[in-house]
Amino acid sequence: MVGPISTVSQVPVSLTTNSNTRPVSVRTAPENEIDQINNTPNMKKLYNAKLYGGVIGAAVPLALSAVCIAKTKNILKEAPKLKALLRTGMALAGICLAAPAAKMAASFSKTLTIFTSTRGSNKAE
Repeated sequence: MVGPISTVSQVPVSLTTNSNTRPVSVRTAPENEIDQINNTPNMKKLYNAKLYGGVIGAAVPLALSAVCIAKTKNILKEAPKLKALLRTGMALAGICLAAPAAKMAASFSKTLTIFTSTRGSNKAE
C-alpha cells in the first residue's frame, strides 16, 4: 500500500524567472509607482543632466592640472627632484578636486534643468 505523499515538490512560479526575483504580480504598489516616476521623461532629463554635469565637473580639475603640468616642463631644470615634486602635487590636486567638483557640477546641472523646465508658458492660462 502506498502512503500519502509527505513532501511537496518546490516548483518555481515560472521556468523563466530567476530564483532571486519576484513575479510582477507580487510587487507592491509603491514599487510600481516608483518605477513609473523614474521612467518619466522629466526624470530621464534630470538623470542625463546630473550625469553630464558630473562628467564635465570632474573633467575640469583634471584638465586644469594636466595643463599646469605641461606648462611646468621648462621650469626648474637645475632641480629635477623639486620639479617632480611640484608636478606630483599638481596631479594630486587635480585628482583630489575631481570628486567634489563632479558632485557640485551635477547638483548645479540638475538645479539648472529644473529651473529651465519650470519656466515657460503659464499653465493657468
